[in-house]
Amino acid sequence: MPGPSSSAERSAVKSFCDMMHTTEEVAISCLSPVGYDVEEAIDNYYQSRNTTLGGTHWHDKLFEHEHLFGDQHQQRCDETSVRNLFERYANDPLDSQPDRIGPHGVARLLRDLSLDAEDRRVLVLASKMEAQVMCEFSLPEWLKGMQTLNTIFRFTKNAIISVQPVYQFAFGYGKKAGHRNLDLDIALVYWRILFQDQFPLLSLWEEFMTAQGKPVTRDTWNLLGEFAATFSEDLSDYDEDGAWPVVLDKFVTWARPRVSEMGSNYKNI
Repeated sequence: MPGPSSSAERSAVKSFCDMMHTTEEVAISCLSPVGYDVEEAIDNYYQSRNTTLGGTHWHDKLFEHEHLFGDQHQQRCDETSVRNLFERYANDPLDSQPDRIGPHGVARLLRDLSLDAEDRRVLVLASKMEAQVMCEFSLPEWLKGMQTLNTIFRFTKNAIISVQPVYQFAFGYGKKAGHRNLDLDIALVYWRILFQDQFPLLSLWEEFMTAQGKPVTRDTWNLLGEFAATFSEDLSDYDEDGAWPVVLDKFVTWARPRVSEMGSNYKNI
């Protein structure tokens, strides 16, 4: 495969290597097919890194065997019922968004579902809608989500929904429009929601990232999920020569002595 032929292409290779912690050969193999577009190459690289663990995607490993929205009542939905349900929450007088379920409408929906705003199931619901803006649902998103769920919510008997991967969705959902990275305060909230008791090192990771004080890149976000499902709690099996982001290398170097010194107490920070 031919190498970069211009200063712009060489700069793209350097940027890719710096961000993705890869060799130049890997960078060129990702950049060349997309005309040295760094962002597109990174997105393609993520897709290639979506590995499985023992036949189970890492999202499923984190969230396996969990069901959502309570009782086992399920009913095929029709579009009229779904539209009527949308109208119940859309155009709330306290919301400024016309023809949408805005933040106050979403709050009423969650109250009817007896869900706290930081319940993981809220993100699952938003991911089913493929919602583009936090705390808002358009009618097309609502219709698509309900078709995907193949249920209609009855608030006396909530529908059952099997967990679907929502981790990668959450990055784009929480990211501000026009921003490439996710604000750290949002990332910290989402990590607590999504990982809950599934990532023993979460408290140390939060402490480390808070000290860094930087927005979270998509690379860091995506690969943290794989990291959390792959390595032991004492990080003894972490391979510094693996293709992990620099921030994870730094975290492991920072966390290992703390884990060793604190034993299991780091889980209770």
